[in-house]
Amino acid sequence: ITNVIKKPWPIEILNIKLYDYNNQAVSFKELLAKYKNAPIVLDHWATWCGPCIDEFTNGKEVVSLLKTKGLQFVYISIDKKNAINQMNKLITQYQLDSYRMEVKDYVVYSNYLNLRSIPRYILLNEKDGYVLNIDLPKPSTNSEFRGVLNQTLVP
Repeated sequence: ITNVIKKPWPIEILNIKLYDYNNQAVSFKELLAKYKNAPIVLDHWATWCGPCIDEFTNGKEVVSLLKTKGLQFVYISIDKKNAINQMNKLITQYQLDSYRMEVKDYVVYSNYLNLRSIPRYILLNEKDGYVLNIDLPKPSTNSEFRGVLNQTLVP
């Protein structure tokens, strides 16, 4: 497994296209640039993943609190095109800043990050979007989640 911690993203990952709520394409590089100067938690999910959807409710309180402190939460759905309507309903219901990644791109992305299951939470730093933690606890663990963030984000 490649060590991805604090390493520049490979060009093939930066060039991956993601699709927003309106199905507008944005590259992973553009997505990182959109949140420059803020640490980011990438939350990987899908409409068919019960634990992912449960976490939108169970982790809502801590996510809301951390957003007020400047942490960004970006949701990456691995749904296929035929699930866009259901995905968009959930994005609206839970007010997610979410993007969909095509399956072919997710294969490359998940192999690079060694993502084998969802939900999965990854912390990126605010300076350059590099990975700081590849496997955060889920937000609903609250104190455990915040403890890892505090340890990781303190320089």
